[in-house]
Amino acid sequence: MSQTLTVNEFSTFLGDQRQQIAAAFTEIEQVQVEYQGAYTRFKADHDKTLHALTDQIEARANGAGNALRPLIEARIPKNKGSSHSRSPTWKSSQSSCKPRLMNCSR
Repeated sequence: MSQTLTVNEFSTFLGDQRQQIAAAFTEIEQVQVEYQGAYTRFKADHDKTLHALTDQIEARANGAGNALRPLIEARIPKNKGSSHSRSPTWKSSQSSCKPRLMNCSR
């Protein structure tokens, strides 16, 4: 048996569904606002902790970073030149592929 609805019943049904959908959207918006607030608080706490830890590390280093800077900078030109002058060692001379035939042989 099939149930038939009058036009008024169908209109009432659609109105109820629209209200439920609107309520769901409102709830989702509230969850988003709460999440954004929680994330903002977390991010502020995280940044505060990160800055505090950075300050502790700098204090414990006793200026070691400043003493190492000239040694590091002295090595930079050597490393730059050596990495660009190398040639690749990979060679593909042992395999030949014919793309049109999709046949690879060694």
